[in-house]
Order: sequence, then C-alpha cells, then structure tokens
Amino acid sequence: LLSRDRNIIPGDLLTAFLAGSILKKKKKQKIILDIKSSQTAIKLIEDQGGLVEISQTGHSLIKTKLKKINAPLAGEVSGHIFFNDVWYGFDDAIYAALRCIQEIKLRKSGLNNFLNSIPVSFTSREIRIECNDNEKFDIVRKIKSFASNDYDHSELLFLDGIRTSLENGWWLIRASNTQAALIARAEGIREEDLDSHLAKMTKYLNQAGISVDLKNYK
Repeated sequence: LLSRDRNIIPGDLLTAFLAGSILKKKKKQKIILDIKSSQTAIKLIEDQGGLVEISQTGHSLIKTKLKKINAPLAGEVSGHIFFNDVWYGFDDAIYAALRCIQEIKLRKSGLNNFLNSIPVSFTSREIRIECNDNEKFDIVRKIKSFASNDYDHSELLFLDGIRTSLENGWWLIRASNTQAALIARAEGIREEDLDSHLAKMTKYLNQAGISVDLKNYK
C-alpha cells in the first residue's frame, strides 16, 4: 500500500492502523505480528489498547496461531493481513483493501494523519544474505550462542531465529523458510542506534563465517 506521498506502507504498520476499529470495540484483544515487525508497530497497537502476540514468519504458521488463540487480526511485514473478526481468518487482498477503506472512513484523522503521528525511528530494509540451505540454521545457532554471552536473557527472543528487545531498538537474524538465505532487520531510536545494531549483527555474522557488512545494506 502507498501513502499519499507515495511511500510504501509496511505491513506491520498497516496492521497497527487496521487494528484501530477492532480495538475500539473491545480492548486487550491479541493482535498477531510476525517476528520481523518493528517495535514501532508493536507500540502503536499497545497504545490503542491491544496486546501484541509475536509469531514466526510464514503464512501457514500465522494462520495456525490466529486460529489457536482466536485473535481478530494478524499481519506480516510482507503485507499479508489476516482478518478473523467478521471474516474467515485467512488473508485476501481485496477484502484487506476494503477493510482499509473502511478504517480510513471510521478514523476522523485518516491514514496519512495516522502515519504522520508515528514517532520517528530508523529502520533498515529487510536484508537478505545468501547462505547455503545446509548451513543457514547452523549459522543462526552460532549467533544465538554469541548473543547469549553479550545480552541479558530477557532481551532475547529465540522464537524464529534471534531477535533482541533493547532500550534503543532491536535487531533480528533468522533463516529464511523458503530461500537459501538469512534474513536480517534492525531498528533504532536514533540513526546511531541503528548503526550500532547493524555493526553488532555484522560482527556476529562474521564470527559465524558469513563475510558481510550490513551497513552497506542500510
């Protein structure tokens, strides 16, 4: 989806927007976001009275979790949106587009004002690093071990690869479900925070045998 100024709206932020009318009807409902989603999207949902449930990335995995916990809404950064409030719990592009139009109408401030109200943060794009299928999961295991020595356990999530939750942002490294690749993403409150996260990730990848500098992908 494009905003009025023709910027692409990531699926996690669009999910936070679409959660508005659902949470207005009933607070403290669980909204599912995939592991690649930004901390910004999580906070936007929480600020609207929702509870965020983080899921592994993947269409079938999210759909299964949606049914298991009976969440009304789920979304992936990639743009898959799953409605389970007055719909069937699977993603459908036409239905999602109609719900987006409905949400714009229901919100007096509209979509662009919602986007303009989001605090500024610095987020990398989704970074894909080529890695042999036979090696990618072992690489992630090594990085989990490195990070466990540097971070408090409460700052780490091993649900799908490794994701940190820090005062100045977060970063993620996981193995792709569908490609011979590793997936990396990071977000910082300030640009220097993002640079710091990318440098740390680069260090771990290099130690694990992957020669790459993530700052080149910023």
